[in-house]
Amino acid sequence: MLPSERRKKTLELPKFPLLPVGMGILGILVTVNFTLGLMVGRRNAQIKRLTEEWELNLPSKQQADAISSTINELRTKKEVMDSLIGRRFLWSKKLNLLSDLIPRGIWLTRLSLDEKGDLRFLTLWGLAMPFKGQEMVASVTKFMDALKEDKEFFEGFEAIELGPIKRKKVEKIEVMKFTLVCQLAGESNKAQIYGTK
Repeated sequence: MLPSERRKKTLELPKFPLLPVGMGILGILVTVNFTLGLMVGRRNAQIKRLTEEWELNLPSKQQADAISSTINELRTKKEVMDSLIGRRFLWSKKLNLLSDLIPRGIWLTRLSLDEKGDLRFLTLWGLAMPFKGQEMVASVTKFMDALKEDKEFFEGFEAIELGPIKRKKVEKIEVMKFTLVCQLAGESNKAQIYGTK
């Protein structure tokens, strides 16, 4: 055996108290776990509270959406009504002028607004009777000329033409059926008549 001076010295580790160190680490882990648990619990409580608030407010939101939708529908209907009121007003003015321009011996029996492709027409059907010796064709021509010459009535029209005419007897009196076709002018003038401006 070697003398003690020549022997290899073994490294001795300092002696740690394992139990207190282990308890300390365990305590730290428990504290971290507890803190994380509290944070998760709080977050879950917030989520639950917000979910309950959302569910409580959902009927109000649905009512608000329904009211908003109703307002939009009413706004659209109002715009349509405003447009129709404008149209009726302008057409009523045209019809009043038309009524004032009808000479004696002429009666209108029907009128309509017709379309052929891009063209639009106001078509007037009527009857003419002899009046104070005036020829029926002359009465209709005079009526047509009066419509053309009245600037307020003719505004928005491009042309007024005499359509088919037909003579017939009604209770032994000779009358003439006639048609006047009033062609509406281009888009800008149509807009004036239809009330879209």
